[in-house]
Amino acid sequence: MTGGLGPTGDDITREMVADVLGLELRQDPQLLSSLRQRLQLRGIKWAAGIARQADVPAAAQVLPNENEARRGSI
Repeated sequence: MTGGLGPTGDDITREMVADVLGLELRQDPQLLSSLRQRLQLRGIKWAAGIARQADVPAAAQVLPNENEARRGSI
């Protein structure tokens, strides 16, 4: 599965996928760092809820967003 799993409270996709697959959610440190960098470059203030975007099911493969890479944000 792929998709933009945003920080909003009503997006429970990651939780449901992990639950159905019997996996724990884990915070990916590289993804978290990338999020922080992208927001900083754009002048967006960090909020605690944004970190949810770095929560991924254990053993998930996080794919880079090539559109972000082309903009020089990652």
